[in-house]
Amino acid sequence: MEGFLQVELLGHPGFRAGGQPLACASRKALWLAAYLLLERKPVTRASLAAVVWGSDSPRHALGSLRVALTKLPAPVLACLEVTRETLGVAPGARVKLDVDAFMEGCAAPDVEGQLAGLAIYRGELMQSAETETAPEFVDWLLPRRERARQLAHDAHLRVAQQLYARGDRARAREVVDAWLRHDSASESFHGLLMTWLPSDQALAQYEVYRRARAVTLGAAPSPEMAARAERLRRGSEPAMREMPARLTAATSFIGRNDELAELRGLLADPSCRLLTLHGMGGVGKTRLASAIAEHESAEFPDGVHVCALDELHAPALFAQTLARACGLHPSGSQPPLDLVISFLGDRAALLVLDNLEHLLAAGPDLALLLAACPTLTLLVTSRAAIRVSGEHEFA
Repeated sequence: MEGFLQVELLGHPGFRAGGQPLACASRKALWLAAYLLLERKPVTRASLAAVVWGSDSPRHALGSLRVALTKLPAPVLACLEVTRETLGVAPGARVKLDVDAFMEGCAAPDVEGQLAGLAIYRGELMQSAETETAPEFVDWLLPRRERARQLAHDAHLRVAQQLYARGDRARAREVVDAWLRHDSASESFHGLLMTWLPSDQALAQYEVYRRARAVTLGAAPSPEMAARAERLRRGSEPAMREMPARLTAATSFIGRNDELAELRGLLADPSCRLLTLHGMGGVGKTRLASAIAEHESAEFPDGVHVCALDELHAPALFAQTLARACGLHPSGSQPPLDLVISFLGDRAALLVLDNLEHLLAAGPDLALLLAACPTLTLLVTSRAAIRVSGEHEFA
């Protein structure tokens, strides 16, 4: 970014030119420059002075504005157009705002691009400005700060879920931990971690959440989180388990290569969006599905989600279990199946449902999923066919 003025407004604010930090002799000068660079339009001197110094004494505020302009670093002042009546960003000014790069990254179509955007979010927009400026400035700042914070929250959550769904568990955890450094009591992120962990570790995570909420908010856990912890203690919270370890040795499927080839051919057919492997127990349906999921993962750029159902004995919890298999945190009034549909949407993903035979009543839910998510593929293992329209059976 040589030749550009780099403006850092997320977290502790500052300016850089040529890669070197620029000292600003006045904090008020820094805030007024930040205001102009974010507004991106000319502002009258009177209105700018009133926003930064308050409107109680216009004459004093205008005098303070004149002094503050003299305290701006030369590269910053060079990017502003200053007239007798107005101030704004100079035409053709070479300015790079971290806020812009952050927002662009969050909107990237790929996970790596989104991660690059998240790395820019170092903290709240214009951190500490509210303690050093007039109430008028704070009124202008807080809605913008909240929008940036909500964007960062949602992007961290989305990227963590995507990484987890793709099997990149370590980086998914790093993204969650990164947000918890910004908001140590975040219910959505502690709840997400609880969906990823075995029951004992999930309860330990709940204790971390409970303490953080008490310290930062002076509040008890939410009723939803408290109820969830109680279900974990009773053993009634559905536990998510991974499929058996991926098969890496070709000898694991000696004699079944023809089956693998046939199944992969079926999955390559766009019309095959529900493929059921069915047969008696013990014939290797789970291992075969696991191998297919591994071999075909590259064909599903938006991830492979695995949902093991053999220990789910309450059909009413099927949608909730499915949501957690996708790394989601079902809570509140939104039905879990709607949450899954919103998440999968138009993602080119593979959803593996292992041992569905005792939950065949979930067939209508699967039909709804396929109808609402046009690029989703379902791979099911079951002792019986699902009997859903469009089902391809492999016995």
